[in-house]
Amino acid sequence: MSLESEIAALSSKVTSLIDYFNGKKAGIDASVSAAVAAIPLLERVWYVNQQTGDDNAAGGVNTPLKSIDKAVANTPAGGMCLIRLQTDYEHSTAVVSTQRVVNITTDVSGVKRKLTLKYITDGTNSYLSGIGLPSWGSLGLREITLVLPSPAGVVPTPGGSANCLIKIYSSSVVAMLGLKLDACEVQAPADFIGYLMPGTANGAVLQVTSTSMPSGFGGRYVTGVASGTASNTMSNIVTNLATL
Repeated sequence: MSLESEIAALSSKVTSLIDYFNGKKAGIDASVSAAVAAIPLLERVWYVNQQTGDDNAAGGVNTPLKSIDKAVANTPAGGMCLIRLQTDYEHSTAVVSTQRVVNITTDVSGVKRKLTLKYITDGTNSYLSGIGLPSWGSLGLREITLVLPSPAGVVPTPGGSANCLIKIYSSSVVAMLGLKLDACEVQAPADFIGYLMPGTANGAVLQVTSTSMPSGFGGRYVTGVASGTASNTMSNIVTNLATL
């Protein structure tokens, strides 16, 4: 075989090898693209309008959901759920947010939306509506007026570990919970008997910035922490508040 023939044969084999590689690469690229596309978007923004919304809608600014519950349910576990309230909202459930961060804000900067909590009665117990974080997660409120209810007339009298804005459950194993109130207003009647966060069996991060609190609210931040307790004496609570 002449040198020219050997070179031609070698060139042919190299061309075949390149074609084979390019074919495999295209398949690999397509598989990687499909796998990336299949990963759910973990950060979700939902508009909620309790008056005109529809829980079967897309959740956009012109197609809002009706409930906070649906916005949380539509967010994948491990994700961040940002809820923009288009109207005041009466929250009468204890929606469970497993492995999610939930942030609730106004849809119009400078306009505080009311988030009014209710007492839930199941015939045996009464407790505050709110957000359940049974595994891990946090709740943030920004430019929200948080309206807390009076227990007057509620039977049985509200109490127990679920009587909090953020709640956990007896089967939960939670190391740390977080709550942030930013540019909010908290309103509570003098007879309010709930709490913002569950008790001292868990670690807690509580940040309150540019937020007005009702007078006499001491002792209502964290269950089991008496009014006036210096926060720097609490080994499991991190907060910018001097006293709880």
